[in-house]
Amino acid sequence: MKINFKDLILFENDDLYIINKPAGISCLAEHTAPTESLFDIAKAYDENTRLCHRLDKFTSGCLIISKNDEAYRHVAILFEQRKIGKTYHAIAHGPSNFEGEIVTVPLVKKVNGTAIWARGGKEAYTEFNTLESFGHYSLVSCQPKTGRFHQISVHLKFLEHPIVADETYGGHLPYLSEVLRRYKPSSREENPMIRRYALHAQALSFESTKGDLIHIEAPYPKDFTTLLKLLRKNDRA
Repeated sequence: MKINFKDLILFENDDLYIINKPAGISCLAEHTAPTESLFDIAKAYDENTRLCHRLDKFTSGCLIISKNDEAYRHVAILFEQRKIGKTYHAIAHGPSNFEGEIVTVPLVKKVNGTAIWARGGKEAYTEFNTLESFGHYSLVSCQPKTGRFHQISVHLKFLEHPIVADETYGGHLPYLSEVLRRYKPSSREENPMIRRYALHAQALSFESTKGDLIHIEAPYPKDFTTLLKLLRKNDRA
């Protein structure tokens, strides 16, 4: 899949790009695969760019990219001071009714590239609110105040509502046959409603270098939208 950087841009000023990162592309080059990274694509478009933060390979949504060193430092300080508002949307297993649900379970990153909650871990804070609840799944707004490794995944697992298809943290692939009462199987193998874990960086809010408020929302990608449509139609509470 050929990615045109210009098509990803949600916002641009003299200092920054904010893009809608597609799922399935790594922010930085992978040692195990010679595929093009988002960093490579950004550099080819504007050689002065630097990624101000990262999203996991299969997470889509808002990503800040600086155009100069001053902007990069500005955003880095905002992240360090926790002055960037971050909202993610996740489709999670199980119906839910979160209203300002706060999870503060500390987290530890393991050497195998996963994270666990542990008493001696680093401080982690996430607020959860249910946006829609279905028969077997729910759409959840997640607002992490800290930026720990796999924080949202681990905290939703802690709440016993793992992210759909997030098999590392208790999720599994969603199938229409699980929710459609009159599902008619065919001779062909059934395809899942989504093939990657359903997590999207939906919005970012922060002050620009000039003190203006920047608030950007990223539209859902096609696979996330399709899953929601199927659940709204077929997975009634």
